[in-house]
Formats: sequence, C-alpha cells, structure tokens
Amino acid sequence: MIRAAWRERIDRPAAEVFAYVADLDHEPDWNPDASNVVRTTPGEIGLGTVWEEDFRRVGHYVTTIERFERPHRLSFEARNPRTDARVHFELMPADDRATVVSCVVELTMKGPLRLLEPLLARTIRRQIERSRGPALRRALEGVPSAEI
Repeated sequence: MIRAAWRERIDRPAAEVFAYVADLDHEPDWNPDASNVVRTTPGEIGLGTVWEEDFRRVGHYVTTIERFERPHRLSFEARNPRTDARVHFELMPADDRATVVSCVVELTMKGPLRLLEPLLARTIRRQIERSRGPALRRALEGVPSAEI
C-alpha cells in the first residue's frame, strides 16, 4: 500500500470546506488527475453517495462516501480494476474563518501494478503530498461562499 498525507490551512470555515470537498463535482478544480466526474446517486450528498470518475494514468473509478461526519470527518472509497484508494479528510477549525485540513490517501495497487508499487510509491506520495493541499486551498479560497 502507498500512503501519503498532507495538511493545509484554508481561509474558509470548516462547514464550507466540508461541503466543497464532499461534493466530488468540485474535485477536478483541485485534483488535476480527476475528470469526467458524475454523481450516480440522487438526493443530498451524504453517506453512501456514489460518483463515477476518471483518473489520469489509472482509469475509471466508482467512488463512494464511506464516512460523513459533518463538518469534521469525511472519507471516500474509490475502486477500479487496477487500484483501490481510500481518502480520509479531517477538518479542524483554526479560528472562526479558517480550517486546517488533514488528508491521508491510501492506494492499493492490483494485478501487475502491485509489482511496481515499490518503484512508484515515492513519486506518487510526493505528488500527492506536495500538490493536493495547496491546490485545494487555491480552489476553495477562489470560490464565492454562495457557490459552495
């Protein structure tokens, strides 16, 4: 398994950050690997909500919210034939207007990719840890509150 973690302070209240991150329709705004995100379950976003999405280099995922504790904890499980991913977010208020977001990403390679996991781990970990937090901060701080 490849494990990556990052932490970022975002100048938005925790409730807004949670709502933005929980709605994977926003993911391509801060994750350059995500595209073609489509929610496949109706109703409000919550535990069990499912999306289908494409990831560069890895393929098509079915992604489900597996933990939904507004506004502090949120987890996704993403599955595809090549790689499974679990993404865990923890949001803690820094003050009335800012949130510290901690994220842990766990990737499990399958099939022939599993043999390459030791070779890919460092590059994947570094890419996630260096880019995702700042990209989420930039995306969120640039969105008007009324659009979240």
